[in-house]
Amino acid sequence: MLASTDAWLWIEAGDLGRARKLMRDLGYWIDEHPIGMALDARLNYASGNFAAAAATQQRPLQMIQVDEAGYHLELSHRYTDAALRSPASIPSLPPTPWLPTRA
Repeated sequence: MLASTDAWLWIEAGDLGRARKLMRDLGYWIDEHPIGMALDARLNYASGNFAAAAATQQRPLQMIQVDEAGYHLELSHRYTDAALRSPASIPSLPPTPWLPTRA
């Protein structure tokens, strides 16, 4: 989905408003597809909603292939750590090795 790729890139660029606007058009896909869940978790994290990001990131971990789970597992650890520490600023994340929407 092009909108999900664009939304991820806007999140990475720090324009959460544009990302939210694109994500509104994705409907139920965000709640049903592992990439949609990861995208929602990433937006929550970038918005400072660390507990929501940590909870949401757990869902796609159960659905993605083992060879891709490493990055998503690292995100899960980082989101959970941020939720437990409640940092004053948003901690950095590991670089994205690929767009989560790759085929």
